[in-house]
Amino acid sequence: MPPLNLKPSHKLVKNYYEALGQFGQLNIDHEMAVRSAFQNLLGGCGRQFEWTLVPEYAYRPAKLNPVRIDGALLDTFRLPRGYWEAKDEHDDLEKEIRAKLDKGYPKNNIIFQAPERAVVYGGAERKD
Repeated sequence: MPPLNLKPSHKLVKNYYEALGQFGQLNIDHEMAVRSAFQNLLGGCGRQFEWTLVPEYAYRPAKLNPVRIDGALLDTFRLPRGYWEAKDEHDDLEKEIRAKLDKGYPKNNIIFQAPERAVVYGGAERKD
């Protein structure tokens, strides 16, 4: 699979920061608003691989209650290639990550994202 073509100068990245800036000018910083900016960025990135971002993706962890993840990137065979969980800047990202993982959220190919920070789990590996 070719690498993701995404640089700081890419239109998707510029649009992300522009949207956050517009929300900031309006003093809007709650999760349901600011997550739309990253949702657009992630959806655009997925299209480079012919993946579709499915918001509010239903996920069934083994032996736990079903959860609804903010988004999943699905390939043309409807297989999840990655997951996304959004938070806002007021959330304690570490605490939120622990809570979501305790509920059974996947630890493989998931990004926990807040406007100024992201944590990626790729298998058992974590990258800040």
